[in-house]
Amino acid sequence: MFLMWDITMESAGQERRKWRAGQNDSIKALAERVFLASEEAGYWLYSETLSKYVSHDSEIVDGHTYSVPNVLLSCNFLRPPGETRPVFIASGEGGQAASEITARHQGKMIHRIDYAKDLIQGIKDHRKDLWGLLIYGHGGQQGYVGDGSWNEGEYTTQDEILSLLSGTYRISWANLRECYSLAGTFKEKWECVALHTYGFIGINAAGIDLNNLWDPNAKLIPPTHGTKIR
Repeated sequence: MFLMWDITMESAGQERRKWRAGQNDSIKALAERVFLASEEAGYWLYSETLSKYVSHDSEIVDGHTYSVPNVLLSCNFLRPPGETRPVFIASGEGGQAASEITARHQGKMIHRIDYAKDLIQGIKDHRKDLWGLLIYGHGGQQGYVGDGSWNEGEYTTQDEILSLLSGTYRISWANLRECYSLAGTFKEKWECVALHTYGFIGINAAGIDLNNLWDPNAKLIPPTHGTKIR
């Protein structure tokens, strides 16, 4: 008999992280530990013992094994051939590596995506197991996401990304390091698909959100993690 939710170490680095339930364990308690919304459990909580998804109002069975989304899509588009400037390349590589250290320590499965054209397929492949999203790239006020080039097939758009994330559970974490990632209506749209979102209303200048370039009446955001909207 387990006294609380017990994480299984052998599932570290897998698409889904497995947890064994203890006496009086609850979906709410597990949701708090994995940073997902308990009311959306029917979309993300899977009973490995019974081979089915579990609704948010279900009773948790002592000793049963359950699994949760565990994939972090780690994207860095600041690379050749679209981006050739060393300062941007170094920024993308350094920021991506630093973010992955924490994710690896948490036992997340990290799936790297190097080119914007591959992000859409990456989301489609991992949506039911997706925990978080990290993007380093160039962004535009109308939703461009890519390596800075406009070559056909070498970029995507925020609306395309958001459309694939909607309609199911909200992912835990979205760290959007491209300029203008939260500009205009994108801030509200990201709130609908991610529980915790970081990004930039204006230009990302070494981690400082120069959102006064988007809104003349806005104040500068201190150089922490961009603009945290939740």
